[in-house]
Order: sequence, then structure tokens, then C-alpha cells
Amino acid sequence: MDAFRSTYNENTISRTYITMDLNEPLPRLLRLRGMVAQAAPSPDANVDQFSAEGLVGGYNSLRDAVAQASAELGVSADEFPAQFARLDAMENVRLGHGPRAHIDAMNAAKTAALQLRKLVGYIEGLIEAVVLDQQISMEHVQAAREAARQPPGFR
Repeated sequence: MDAFRSTYNENTISRTYITMDLNEPLPRLLRLRGMVAQAAPSPDANVDQFSAEGLVGGYNSLRDAVAQASAELGVSADEFPAQFARLDAMENVRLGHGPRAHIDAMNAAKTAALQLRKLVGYIEGLIEAVVLDQQISMEHVQAAREAARQPPGFR
């Protein structure tokens, strides 16, 4: 990925190109953060029992991707599962009918929504750790974010 940083003074405009491999940890974490942020409903969103299957499934798949990325970064194997357990309650919810099944589905949906929001914060922490570890300036991080947002033909 090529991104550029522009420096302006009175008479010149200087552009420094920054080349970043999209398979490096920082771009991967930025993509993961984008996916999780889009999947996580806002705290004031209406999360109900009808959202349960999608939220739980989305959480579990994104959780696995973040777990893999954190393991590749060397995060303790015990830390992630302790904070982000898989949600497997949907099998039990699908079998039931009546008020109890609706309550269980509502609880599963709200738990998945909360866990998705927690994943966003966790990924932010991983991004900050990578930035500090690699001594990447926040300017480079912003350049990487902007380059990732540009449409393919725009670069």
C-alpha cells in the first residue's frame, strides 16, 4: 500500500511516499478494526431477539480472527479467551419456543453486541501496542488509514 504525507511551506509542497505491506500487523489490525466496528451496533441501537443469530455468528467469526491476530502478535494465550469467550447459546435458543426462548435470544443478542464493542476497544489497544513497538508515528498510521480508504483506481 502506498500512502503519502504532504508537507507544506511557503514555496514548496513535498510528498513523502510511505510503502506498507498489507500483510504486516498494522494494516491487518486496521482492517479487522473496520470490520468489527461496522458489525458492532451502537450502544443506543435497538438490539432484540431477532438480531441474536446474526450478532452471535458475527461476533464468533470476528472473535476468531482477532484471536488469531493477537496470538500472532505474541499476546498471552490465556488473555484473549478469558475476555472473549465464544458464544454458543444460539443452538439452545433455536430449539425453544415461547417467552423463555425470546428472553434467551434477547440476552444472547445483547451479549454479542457488548462483546463486539469490547472487541473494538481490544483491537485499538493492539494497534497502539504495534505502533509503540515498531515506533511508527501516528502520522504513518493516519497515512495507512487514508490509503486503505481510497478506491482502487484513485491511488
